[in-house]
Amino acid sequence: MLTQPPDTTASGERWQAAGVRHAVLLRALPALRHDVASPISVMQMTVSLLQRKLTVEPADASYCAHRVAVLEQQIGALNDALRWLFDWGIGVADVPVTRTQLVSRCVGLLRPLWGLEGVAIQVDSALQQQSSTAEAAGRSPESSWPRQAALRYLLLAALCYVHDRSGGLTGIRVTPDRHDALLLQCLYPHDEELGSTPLTCMAEAQPVPICIDAAALACLADDLGYLVRFNQDGVWLQLADSRRLGDQDARIEIPRNATR
Repeated sequence: MLTQPPDTTASGERWQAAGVRHAVLLRALPALRHDVASPISVMQMTVSLLQRKLTVEPADASYCAHRVAVLEQQIGALNDALRWLFDWGIGVADVPVTRTQLVSRCVGLLRPLWGLEGVAIQVDSALQQQSSTAEAAGRSPESSWPRQAALRYLLLAALCYVHDRSGGLTGIRVTPDRHDALLLQCLYPHDEELGSTPLTCMAEAQPVPICIDAAALACLADDLGYLVRFNQDGVWLQLADSRRLGDQDARIEIPRNATR
């Protein structure tokens, strides 16, 4: 009985996209590991102090109650960190996320490490408004977007692309565009012209798993179903799923110097 041969092209593209997601996850891993290890470290110290206090001196109810409260707080933080790890699965049902929440979470994962390199992430003030503040000011609350894990991978990959693409970078600016998109722009010292430094992969000289180039970001966006556009100083990405919207112009524009 004859059967149709498998579509190796589609399978290969899915594997490539999975590889990009893996590379992005490795870039976020130091912050994720810290979120888990930090509460454990505090809990170990608190237990040690309790043991010393209870064995050397008579029980002090007030002191013990305070330490137990610290333990409960850290257990809650550890539970949140572990729950956060489970939210990285593609295809798993998750809660929608607003644009402000998405930017805050992704920037929080990368900002500490990149700050040590002298690369700052500047977030526009419009993306720092809390929904409660907007409601109090009489403005409508932000829209929420489904597929939070997919959007997280997309934005993290876009941030890594801007970070890796050229030398002399001093920062990345994240600004909103319309109600459903984000613009990520490279920031350079004032005495350098934009684009004067040739495009290179900054990750090659850094202890990071892999460089996220334009082809990798385009592959990931195509697999997840989102629209991205590249320009000279950064990248634009849309939060709405282009496949669900039925956007006929949802194509990905790749720079001429990128390969795919």
